Amino acid sequence: MSQQFFVLRRRRCAAIVLTLGCLLLSGCASLSLQAPDITLVNLEFTDLTLFETSGVFEVRLANENPQPLRIEGGVYSLYVDGLRIGKGLSNRQLEIAPFTTVVDAVEVHINNLTMATRLQSIFDSGAFSYRIKAKIHVATDLGRRSLSLSKDGTFDFAAASSDISEDVH
Repeated sequence: MSQQFFVLRRRRCAAIVLTLGCLLLSGCASLSLQAPDITLVNLEFTDLTLFETSGVFEVRLANENPQPLRIEGGVYSLYVDGLRIGKGLSNRQLEIAPFTTVVDAVEVHINNLTMATRLQSIFDSGAFSYRIKAKIHVATDLGRRSLSLSKDGTFDFAAASSDISEDVH
């Protein structure tokens, strides 16, 4: 065998190793994907029946990654005072540019009977805690991944009404 054959074979092996190394490094970069931050922006009720209230809640998703997030849909749950009161599904495809946010509107269905068990304590205390939980499905260079998100908050009627009256004056 000629020396030229061994040189070509060595170059071919080096190219394969280099290509595999690049694929491995890009794969590791997508494995370190950070889940976006989620916040509840708004809740608007659209339809009311005896057993269920339909509405749309808006969530802000913040991409803190140096690469875009390609979201292919998600499952969202809304909790009040620790009790899951509603669920929403979204098949909307979103792309969030690096270090930016988007607001997504999700149709939600709230169980009125479950919510009714909390109303008296909410009115008595003048406040309630809430949680938004989501499982979103993200497309990466290596396939799809599921990311879990969660954010807690508190709504205080007295603080909200004083904020509104200050804005009016």
